[in-house]
Amino acid sequence: AFGKKNEASKEDSIAGNNMNIELFSYTYKKQDTLVTDTLVKLQSFSQDNRKKVKNVIRENLEFDTIYNLKRLAIIEKDFAIRDRISSQIKVIQAREQADAQDNILAIQNISAKTINKIFWIFLIILFACLCLYILLVLDAYRVKRYEERLILEKKNYQNLANNRAQFLSMMAHELRTPLQSIIGFSELLEETQKSSSNKSSQYSEIIKKSSSHLLQTINLLLDRSKIDAGKLELEYISFNLSECIHDVFESLSIQAGEKRISYVLQSDIPKDLFVYSDSFRLKQVLYNLLNNAIKFTNAGTVKLMCFANHHEDQASIQFEVSDTGIGIAEHKLKHLFEEYNQLDKSTGRLYGGTGLGLVITKKILELFSSNLSVKSEAESGTTFLFDIDFAKSYSLPVKNSNDINLSGINILIVDDDSYNLLYTHQLLNNYSLSVTLASTIEEAIHQITETKPNVILCDLYINESLGTDLLPHVHDDTALIFMSADHEHLNDLKEQHYHTLAKPFTIYALLSELSSLAIDIKKPDTIEINTGTELDSLHLQSLSEKLTALERALNEGDAEEIIYYLHQLKTTFGYLNRWEEIKMIQKTESSYTLYAKDKDLFTDVSNMLASWNEPYSN
Repeated sequence: AFGKKNEASKEDSIAGNNMNIELFSYTYKKQDTLVTDTLVKLQSFSQDNRKKVKNVIRENLEFDTIYNLKRLAIIEKDFAIRDRISSQIKVIQAREQADAQDNILAIQNISAKTINKIFWIFLIILFACLCLYILLVLDAYRVKRYEERLILEKKNYQNLANNRAQFLSMMAHELRTPLQSIIGFSELLEETQKSSSNKSSQYSEIIKKSSSHLLQTINLLLDRSKIDAGKLELEYISFNLSECIHDVFESLSIQAGEKRISYVLQSDIPKDLFVYSDSFRLKQVLYNLLNNAIKFTNAGTVKLMCFANHHEDQASIQFEVSDTGIGIAEHKLKHLFEEYNQLDKSTGRLYGGTGLGLVITKKILELFSSNLSVKSEAESGTTFLFDIDFAKSYSLPVKNSNDINLSGINILIVDDDSYNLLYTHQLLNNYSLSVTLASTIEEAIHQITETKPNVILCDLYINESLGTDLLPHVHDDTALIFMSADHEHLNDLKEQHYHTLAKPFTIYALLSELSSLAIDIKKPDTIEINTGTELDSLHLQSLSEKLTALERALNEGDAEEIIYYLHQLKTTFGYLNRWEEIKMIQKTESSYTLYAKDKDLFTDVSNMLASWNEPYSN
């Protein structure tokens, strides 16, 4: 661009010079022409006139010459000025060109530096993005791995929870089965010896209380397991609220009397108020709170207060359980509802307990849409408060169990436990009932055909069979009641509208269930118990059946069945006080997991069976 500009300036300068030269030539050409014309014209003039004309012409020529010279001088000056301007322009152009070159170089340098910076910034950003991508990929991988681990841990936890629930359920079944016999026979023993002055009545009462305490502990553990599994639910029935509260209150009156403390119930609930709710869980809440109040009160008062606020279809009841016992320090109140927690190490030693009662009580009240609050001071006692809204229901007719005799009613009892058979048989015999026994499903089916019972009391688990296997063989006019220590399975059957009886059951629970079938029972004046030979006969019969089953399992080579019947035999030998046989079975059971092959188990059990066949062959 600068080169083109210089070339244009040079062309303008040359054009200007040429124009000046042409102008000067034209002026002199014009003057020469004028002189020539004048001379031609002067020839016609006189000599004087010619001189005058010449002088005038000369003067004009001089004047024109001077004028032209001046003009020429001016033009030369103009050329000089123009040359100077042109040179200045050239200098300026040269400087501008140099500046432009410098600017170009500076711009090029800046551009190079900028490009360089942009390049490095781009590289840095690219590297950062790459690092970020790698981190995101690694993080996603870690998250995925953690999620997989969490899922695995959750599955493991669920499996552990399920295993724990199954274990607790199994243990509850194993514990409730002997408890049925303990509680049942202690009740029978207590009834027969109430008129006796000896100490056996007192001992039977101790057995009954201890068994009930053990059952309560088992139920607490099972309720905790249900809470973990999310299966703790309310079962709604219609019941008399006042009677329910009085039943719980009276059940603990003996404990309060033994400690010589004032035991007070203050209630304004109408005696004819029926509500639709879960009476069992309400009793459990009140029992836990009253039992704790009595346990931790050595002197003073334990009081249960119930205040009703009635609405059209609802009754709001405020419960308050207060005591004047040892109380709780304020800083320990926040730990009151922690699981397995007892506020003082000495508490467990002095008062016992599992540390689950209040936790489960609070959970149950949450199912009632209620909240348990507590007020307490050390050495000043404790007060628990909660409100429950009950839906009102219509009262149900109550039958008097002393009205009608049950003679002529035929009942079939199906159970694989000899003690439970004996207890239930003995109990119902005292109520003028015709009772038939069966210890297997096959035998029960045979008895149904032969005796056509009005009522069947059937255990849910009969050896390897289920009590529900009897359903196709039961007549429409026969009432079937399922019994079991597996309360969860019983609840499932209850939801299907089957009659159920949870083990361990009491005399009153069984009679109540029979009454619900429109079977009225007249309580006998006296209860007699057959013992001794009848018990031994039942045990030996059970032993014979289980030895035969064990031999059959050996012949079939079924290791699982062998272990199962060994466990059953251990219980039967325990009833017969045969401790040596029990030790042999325990040794085999503990070694079974160490056996390399099942044939080692078969050999050991065959030897044991051979040693038993001789003394027990008859």
